[in-house]
Amino acid sequence: DVLRQGLVRAPGADLLRREAALLLARQGLARAAAAEAAGLQDPAERRTVYLTVARALHEAGDPLAAAEVLEQYRLLAPDDLDAAEQHARLWAAAGEPAVAARLFRALAPRRPALWASAADQARLAGDLRQALRDNARQPDPARRTAQRLDLLLAAERWAAAHALGGRLTALDDDQRYRLAYAALRAGHPADARRLARAVRDPARRASAARLAKAAQACLREPARGP
Repeated sequence: DVLRQGLVRAPGADLLRREAALLLARQGLARAAAAEAAGLQDPAERRTVYLTVARALHEAGDPLAAAEVLEQYRLLAPDDLDAAEQHARLWAAAGEPAVAARLFRALAPRRPALWASAADQARLAGDLRQALRDNARQPDPARRTAQRLDLLLAAERWAAAHALGGRLTALDDDQRYRLAYAALRAGHPADARRLARAVRDPARRASAARLAKAAQACLREPARGP
């Protein structure tokens, strides 16, 4: 109420409007907070307050409201790439991967590292073909190959994942274990045994040992293989 009275007396006072926007955001009143932010006179101050309001809403557990606030700001500043990226990340945090993928895809030509984010969100949205297309545009070869492996494993394309695994020069234990499983399912028990035996992570060791044992059984009796 005090801030409202101040704004009646000095409607152009950015300091009062900023404090009103932040107070409304802390109360979870996203639309009212965004309306106050939109009324700020100074463009730099307006940007700061919009981003702060979005962050406050996200931290309060409402990423969707935060995304909607930044969507309003993007109408005012469509060329603000940092805000656009944060907008996409908020949609991802809100559990809307199809929307997030589309936003990341629109940004990626100007921020190529975001092709990986677009691919991840497309996979979560259930669109593997689009995820693979986005992944193919990732400029970092090592990151592109590692992500493609994750996409193929998630889609249970065991033969393709097994073939791709040989192009990775460095594997972590999670990748070794999953590649061992893919190799076994793809009909390559020798590779499955080798990869499973290389797993050193204590959390994975028991299951990796069972996987190596299954691979060994397939080598002894090929008819028992998948």
